[in-house]
Amino acid sequence: MAALTIKDSWLVDLLRDPVLAVYVIFGAEMDVSQRVGMRLMWHCPWFRDDSGVSVGKSERMFWWAALRCILLPNLRRHPRIVAVYYKNLNVAREVFWPKYEKYIETSPIFREQFARTRRGRDPGDFSPGDGSVLVRKYKNGARTVLPAGDFINDSSSQASKRFNDLGIDEVYEIDKVSQGINRQLISRATAPAYNSEHPLWANHICMMGHADDLLTHPGAKRVRDFRRLIVDGSQRHAEFTSCFRDIRPEFNAKYDLLKPDVIRAQRLMLTRSEFGQTWEGMWGVGGANWYGGEILQLCVDGMAGVRLHRLREPDKFADFLLSN
Repeated sequence: MAALTIKDSWLVDLLRDPVLAVYVIFGAEMDVSQRVGMRLMWHCPWFRDDSGVSVGKSERMFWWAALRCILLPNLRRHPRIVAVYYKNLNVAREVFWPKYEKYIETSPIFREQFARTRRGRDPGDFSPGDGSVLVRKYKNGARTVLPAGDFINDSSSQASKRFNDLGIDEVYEIDKVSQGINRQLISRATAPAYNSEHPLWANHICMMGHADDLLTHPGAKRVRDFRRLIVDGSQRHAEFTSCFRDIRPEFNAKYDLLKPDVIRAQRLMLTRSEFGQTWEGMWGVGGANWYGGEILQLCVDGMAGVRLHRLREPDKFADFLLSN
């Protein structure tokens, strides 16, 4: 099959609707909630997804990065570079990289977007031998790169890099151990854009992770600031969340995304706040801290003279007793 050679009107349709583009190029279908998330992350330059587990966030991150390379124009002398970061490069190899092999094998259109290479080498795989970054190069010159984030040093080694688009998966897990996202990575998405004022052509930043404690998590301030911009009327920012309840039974029966036994077990094992954050995508007070969110809120509100009686099972925050 030839490379993706289509009419201009068809290309416009793919640019307007990423759900259609995913179906045409990858042969993949999405549930209703996944379509909403995909369209938001495609058209909004700043996008944050705090959805619960098992709703296909990593798959959408892959589609987003690949479509930005395939469909969007490259500036002369400035081929598009889409960078996707994970907590470490091993996670990227296990979660993101195998999706290339999956769709190269199953989708002829996607396969033809890569230059042919000598036998024994994957199409488009231009990763250097030192293992510091994974690279996929497309026929049009665009690249998807998965660098090692150097988060232990607050991403100081990323200071000189520039990308057109930036994707960060498990962003809140990174926030727990590093300030690299705020200090370095966000400012790296500054490569020349086709039109910086256009919602599609502009540089995009996409962040995905699981919701956490709105009081104590290191990334909570970014979440609050993000929401403030949306409330103030920003058309360039979007926040999205979904959970296992949003997956239709007939879609799950076809693709087997959800495991009911695991969900029931997690509901019993986790506190109410932890389950809501991890599985339902809801930022709230409370989590895996020694003290529950309710207790922390009392401290924030300035209530004095409160004594906490620690129980033998300190993870059961709801059973803590308060007395004067």
